[in-house]
Amino acid sequence: MNIRLQRTILNWRWWLVMPVFVVLFPLAILTMLAEAMGNRIAPITSRLMAWTRAA
Repeated sequence: MNIRLQRTILNWRWWLVMPVFVVLFPLAILTMLAEAMGNRIAPITSRLMAWTRAA
C-alpha cells in the first residue's frame, strides 16, 4: 500500500471527520432535490392548505 494513503487511512482526524461528511452529503443532495422540486410542489401544497382551511 502507498505510504501516503496508509497515513491518511490511519489518521484519527480522518475517522473523526468522515462520519460528518457521510451524514451531511446525502442531506445536501436531498436538500438540493427538494429545492429543485419546490416549484412543482408549491401549488399542490398551497391547494392542500386551502382545502384544509375550508374543511
